[in-house]
Amino acid sequence: MSVALSGLLMWWLLLRQDVRVLVGDLRDTRLSLLAAYALLALAGTAARAARYRVLIDLQGKVRMGGLVLVTLVRNLFVDLIPARLGSLSYIVVLTRRYGFSFETGASTYVVSFVFDLVALAVLMIGAVLSMGLGRTPFSGPWHLAVFCAAAAVLVLLVARFAAISDAVVRCLGRLLGLSGLGGRSASVFVMEKLSGVVRALRVIEERKVLGRVFLLSLAVRAFKYASLYVLVLAVLVARGMEMPAFGGVFMATVATELTTATPFHGVAGVGTWAAAWGFAGAHFINIDRVFAEGVGLLVHGITQVFEYILGIGALLVLAAPMLARRRRRCAGSAVS
Repeated sequence: MSVALSGLLMWWLLLRQDVRVLVGDLRDTRLSLLAAYALLALAGTAARAARYRVLIDLQGKVRMGGLVLVTLVRNLFVDLIPARLGSLSYIVVLTRRYGFSFETGASTYVVSFVFDLVALAVLMIGAVLSMGLGRTPFSGPWHLAVFCAAAAVLVLLVARFAAISDAVVRCLGRLLGLSGLGGRSASVFVMEKLSGVVRALRVIEERKVLGRVFLLSLAVRAFKYASLYVLVLAVLVARGMEMPAFGGVFMATVATELTTATPFHGVAGVGTWAAAWGFAGAHFINIDRVFAEGVGLLVHGITQVFEYILGIGALLVLAAPMLARRRRRCAGSAVS
């Protein structure tokens, strides 16, 4: 269904755009701003990899460069697969390529996800204050109250992360027992893995690294939205527009990204991202909706090309040793 939705939205969007104008805007985009976008995006990737490094008890299995490659592959599949299921590729690559346990991968993934939400809530509070409390329809006191409440709930969740996870797993075990499924081998296996994830979360808590994880999470989000702001600015400058307020672009981008967490998000976000950004950009930046959709098409297209090139390159580098071992085994089998 997501493929059909992407196709329909792209057809609808392109009907509303002059393709020659889009091509001209892309040609007129300043290389200096594109370079600034790339540097900020790479800085965000490095910050995300550094957060993984802090969370994982490395034991010499992987260096920072390896985690950067894992992060680039993760970025590739997040963009490619709907509902952000592609982020689970982090666990797959970490376990298959570097030999970490599922529990290590899952626990660090969950902590990273929650801290991303905490950092996002903090940045949204900053965005509301930067736009001026009550000065825009999207920076009213109730917006600030909602974001502050969300940040407070998330901080409480982080403070009791392992205990809450343990309670959830215990409840799941009781439900499986009451349903008569608790004794089945699949249920036993799942419960053992989940219990292992809880133990890994307790280890992370005991290592006293959550302060650094929070600061790195702020850096991840700050670099991400700064890079997208620079890219939006590059497209708007190519179209002869003035510099937009950072708060408005930030809120429009966050609203657009909410669509990526839904099953209706098209494959690679084709069509859906630009359509959502057109709606959000028209509201938060106060520009024409069709114009905003054109900006969304260009911004999303540039980000996809950039992240696919890096992600595919990282995937090839990570896969090279495994492919080499397979070739050696095949050669050995042929000789014998």
